[in-house]
Amino acid sequence: MITERSSEFDGSEARASFGAFSESLSFFQLELQLVAPATRFVFFFVVRH
Repeated sequence: MITERSSEFDGSEARASFGAFSESLSFFQLELQLVAPATRFVFFFVVRH
């Protein structure tokens, strides 16, 4: 019984952390879309000089 309860608890914990992870991942993708062009510009600027 104790192992079953602990596995259930771990499952719910994993689900909650996965939800937070997917949320932060989507935010990271959005930030990446906004920052990528600027990073590319800075990168080429540094490479040329």
